Amino acid sequence: MARRGEGLFLVILNVIICLVIAFNVVLIGWLVLIVGGHALFPHVESDPLGFGLFFAAVLLFVPAFLALLAGYLRARKVSSV
Repeated sequence: MARRGEGLFLVILNVIICLVIAFNVVLIGWLVLIVGGHALFPHVESDPLGFGLFFAAVLLFVPAFLALLAGYLRARKVSSV
């Protein structure tokens, strides 16, 4: 993703790619909780408002996005040297 001489448009596009990948991590975690989570987390299925899934999504999205963004920034720094 990180290349020399990127413009602002490509930087924004790469950040959007980081968002999409982090959202995919959330979707995989959500699928795991729905399919196999009832044995480990019975309160997730008994929650009528779906707050458990929302909370799990936030807990998965924030670290995944920050890790991807930090990796992207590090790759840009290394590629510019």
